[in-house]
Amino acid sequence: MTDLALLPKHLEIKSLAVLGISLVSLILFAFMFRHGPLDENARVALVQLIVGLVMVGLSVSWLRLPLFEKPEHLVPALGAAALIITLNCLDLGRFPGWSWSRLGEALLLGLAAGVMEEILCRGPLLFILAKHAPSAVSNTWFAAVVSAIIFGLLHLLNAGGAQSLWQTGLQVIYTMTFGLAMAALFLTTHNLLVPILAHTLFDTITYYFDLNGTSSMGGSWWGWLSFAALTGGCLVIGLALMGTLPRSPRISRAINVPTTQVAAKPAAAAAPSDSSDASLPAKKRNL
Repeated sequence: MTDLALLPKHLEIKSLAVLGISLVSLILFAFMFRHGPLDENARVALVQLIVGLVMVGLSVSWLRLPLFEKPEHLVPALGAAALIITLNCLDLGRFPGWSWSRLGEALLLGLAAGVMEEILCRGPLLFILAKHAPSAVSNTWFAAVVSAIIFGLLHLLNAGGAQSLWQTGLQVIYTMTFGLAMAALFLTTHNLLVPILAHTLFDTITYYFDLNGTSSMGGSWWGWLSFAALTGGCLVIGLALMGTLPRSPRISRAINVPTTQVAAKPAAAAAPSDSSDASLPAKKRNL
């Protein structure tokens, strides 16, 4: 098992360096794949997938983040993921017919989003947020909620084109709750592969029905109902999973939070046996 006490110093600075390297890689690979047999959407997705894998590799090998620990609590986690994916299928529209090429493109788009977005919001960012959580709140709750909000706000970039600003606003709302559920999946299982696969399958199904990936929720009474079901379902699932882990010892050790913040308080220490013990400095006695 990864020694979670061996995370590097200056995690924030090194995480910025990872983002910088990833940005340079994004520009480089975008230039390399500017021409080819794939359409523009597929080329962009291929570049995103490669850069996402670069970020994963750097986060594990250089930052030494415990992203792929031995999975825990897989049954409830997979059940939660299956329910989220099912709720997403409520408002997909007309089935476009079976096509292997369409499936391949949808899978590429979904995998690119699953890898890139999960490592971006549930990778270094999650640990940085946990490290700087206010002392009055749980580090894992703070990191999960704030990273979910950031994840949702990133979808403001989808405004324009085939997707209206109104639909983008709705997408931001339900992706915030989706982000909370994905963060909870990671914190529950201690393995980023679980939310990556859940996110990939979620987006692959969506892209198969619409390769542009535009949101159509809220356009009808059924659209509003499906929006409420997906948003409410992700929120309930995220809160339920997080409720089982008010504080994660693994994450706390990884960000060097004292174990007294993540474990039950020990029984009161016995009174000093002699006056020499009582004369020790308070800091020494509490070690």
